[in-house]
Amino acid sequence: MNEDPYSRLAALMKPSEERELFLRLGTVAGVSPLALQVGGLSIGSGQLFCNTSLLSEEQPAEITIQGEAAAGSIRLTEPFKVGDTVLLCSDDDQVFYLLCKVVSV
Repeated sequence: MNEDPYSRLAALMKPSEERELFLRLGTVAGVSPLALQVGGLSIGSGQLFCNTSLLSEEQPAEITIQGEAAAGSIRLTEPFKVGDTVLLCSDDDQVFYLLCKVVSV
């Protein structure tokens, strides 16, 4: 049986004596290279880690061109825009792990 990835993530974020991880909201300040603003800090490539699938991800898609529908896939080459809100996990060393883009509902 496969382990639930969200249970694993929750276990990693559980405070321990060795490390504490924090969830934070950030804002995309630049896209090439990716730069974030987090609580007044500017975060760039030296402090930022991201799953590559968040940067350029192939997604299944139904595409319609001039009335002709076809199934296929699309690759998002710039999934982040300046001003987007993202969820980050960070530690006391000010290293940030980009988890996902988030929107208010």
